[in-house]
Amino acid sequence: MNTSIASRCVPERQLSPAYATIAGFCLIAVGLCMARLAYTPLVPSIIEAGWVDKASAGYLGAFNFFGYIVGGAAAILLPRIVSVRPIMRWSLLAAVTGLLICAWDIGFVWLAVGRFITGLGGAALMIHTPAVVFKHVPDKAKSICGGIIFSGAGAAIVFVSLLLPSFVGQGPRDGWLFEATLTLIGGIVSWRLISTAVGASEKRVKAIASLDSYKKMPLFLLGMAYVLAAIAVTPHALFLADYMHVYLKAGIGLSSTLFSLYGLGCLVGAVLGGIMSRFIGNQLALVFNYLVGVLSIVMVLGTSSITIVTAAGFLNGVFLFQCVALTALRTQDIVGLSRHAHYWGLITFGAAFGWLAGSYGLSGLLSQGVSYPTLFLIGGLVMVLATICVIMSWLAEYWHKRMS
Repeated sequence: MNTSIASRCVPERQLSPAYATIAGFCLIAVGLCMARLAYTPLVPSIIEAGWVDKASAGYLGAFNFFGYIVGGAAAILLPRIVSVRPIMRWSLLAAVTGLLICAWDIGFVWLAVGRFITGLGGAALMIHTPAVVFKHVPDKAKSICGGIIFSGAGAAIVFVSLLLPSFVGQGPRDGWLFEATLTLIGGIVSWRLISTAVGASEKRVKAIASLDSYKKMPLFLLGMAYVLAAIAVTPHALFLADYMHVYLKAGIGLSSTLFSLYGLGCLVGAVLGGIMSRFIGNQLALVFNYLVGVLSIVMVLGTSSITIVTAAGFLNGVFLFQCVALTALRTQDIVGLSRHAHYWGLITFGAAFGWLAGSYGLSGLLSQGVSYPTLFLIGGLVMVLATICVIMSWLAEYWHKRMS
């Protein structure tokens, strides 16, 4: 009996970098795409079927982000009490359960609960996956690995957007079931990686020692830029498919398919983020990326061209996932790998408030009759502020190095 117990306490063996990267790819696909962004191509279908109206569709997105906030807080605080391993496992099950709940239209409250549970499940996967993966990957490969794992969500968006029209012909139910099935498959593939997550709470307590004072300002400004970026991309991430359907007269199937190019941009952006990190460094790569974000929103304004709006969606996807990958890598630069899950969790937690504020705020404006183009204008102004913050973060660290 004692031997059996002792054997279960032996640390998990090192996994191959290739498997760890593939499993991380699946976990990020679940945490960021299936639990969050895969909702967007379903929006035209659930509105068309009469499940919700436009404003209510936005509020469902807000409930998802509220769940993400609660899940993010739990993912940061609970490792002081229990290990990361069961947190990630329960998060996967929550993501699948939430999607299954949404497959039945029993009223707005029922759907809101489903979106809340789905968001709750996605948070821990986003927060803890990079650190779990990176401990199986050599230092020289972490930049490329980071790009690949975050590309999982982009690949999932492309896959879902292209296949979803085949499932929503008779209504949105089969679309929800399709997404729940993909989430379950991702969980099965990555289950072995989760088994290597931190298994002792004292390791997490040790990991959150306070930072040196000179690191706090660059980290704060980096986090502030990330929060503002979450608000700025809300019109693209939540309403782009319906915008193309309503304003540009694209059919439901076409608008969902065109949204796949947003996902393709996410896929390209995540991989490109890893490459740019390797060759020009995270700071400069982030500045260039935020400028792309500004451009992606400006392109939507003042045009009725489906081609230009689709290209803008592609660029916004490039921005979003390159921003996620580079911010995660930049956080590690500042705080180190041992503290990464905690501080990356705090930044991600803050971004969830940005998503929530953007969803509730913009949905409220929609309910008051504000047009989609006005929402994109608001997003563009917020993106400019985010760009200023990321430049100031770079300058704060540069100034410290100059003075020391």
